[in-house]
Amino acid sequence: MKNRVRDIYRIIKEKGSVQVSDLAKYYGVTEKTIRLNLQQLEDSGLIIRNYGGAILTNTESAIFPGINYNVRASVEKEEIAIKAQEFIKPYSTIVFDEGTTNQEIVKKIEDIPLTIITNDFAIANLIRNKNNISSYFVGGTVAHQHGNYYSLIQTKQEFDLLKHLKADIYFVGTNSINENGFMIFNENVKNMKREFMSIAKTSIGVADSVKFNKASFIRFANFEEVSRVITDSSFNEHNIARYKKFGLEVIVADKIEKE
Repeated sequence: MKNRVRDIYRIIKEKGSVQVSDLAKYYGVTEKTIRLNLQQLEDSGLIIRNYGGAILTNTESAIFPGINYNVRASVEKEEIAIKAQEFIKPYSTIVFDEGTTNQEIVKKIEDIPLTIITNDFAIANLIRNKNNISSYFVGGTVAHQHGNYYSLIQTKQEFDLLKHLKADIYFVGTNSINENGFMIFNENVKNMKREFMSIAKTSIGVADSVKFNKASFIRFANFEEVSRVITDSSFNEHNIARYKKFGLEVIVADKIEKE
């Protein structure tokens, strides 16, 4: 079903709109099944359903991973990065997974005694000239995904090596957050995140405010596993109490005034 949902989204992106009846015939499934698929895409903020079908929503507000998304919200990511420094103490071992928010956090880390574990090319490059920071890069097979964005697919061999490591904090990137937990689009990414969570004493989510109250294809963590998240100053504070009921502590960063 996940592949079909992805395909439907690509069709809508290409055509601008679709009809439920046409999709049902094309995939050989019931119209009810297609409507459920469209509901999933609408919940993710990617489309808007209308009578008999669906249309593409504003792509600037979509949370589907891609090159445009990765360059969005630079001020918001900086706010999160500044707040995250409060949790980074000398002689700690920190895990950073892939993502521009984690890259921003690493940019702001001073050259203090740390060990950093990462599977992000950019993060590994950012710390290579910091004399007091040692690093462990989790390798894998390079996969070309969106635009110029590259990712790694880890195998059992990399996971087995990772099990011998321990970390104090894992800063957890995510595509979206809702009452069900932390969500992403890719099964391979889920497996990597689960492994990182297993070696860290504490896992802290990092997500700009637009990712809240959205859905992606796969849940990779609940709020018992990641019970704290740092977000930017644009977060709707009325939602703080709501997420607290679900078991999530939302830490709102201080506002940076745009010049």
